[in-house]
Amino acid sequence: TTALVTPLVLLTIAAMLGVQYLPADPVARLREGFGRLGPVLQGAALALCLLLITTLGAQGVSPFIYFRF
Repeated sequence: TTALVTPLVLLTIAAMLGVQYLPADPVARLREGFGRLGPVLQGAALALCLLLITTLGAQGVSPFIYFRF
């Protein structure tokens, strides 16, 4: 295998192939399901999303890309 074929790349390809089999409007169904949750579960779900964003996001301030041109 080459250095370009990593487990993360294979997982991403598999996930994108799986997305093709989702229903036609998954966002609306997700919104409706989220609306049926109670306020405590909604808050927990949003807190989990924020935790994932801060954990997986870039550390520090990203450089301004136009300074590189």
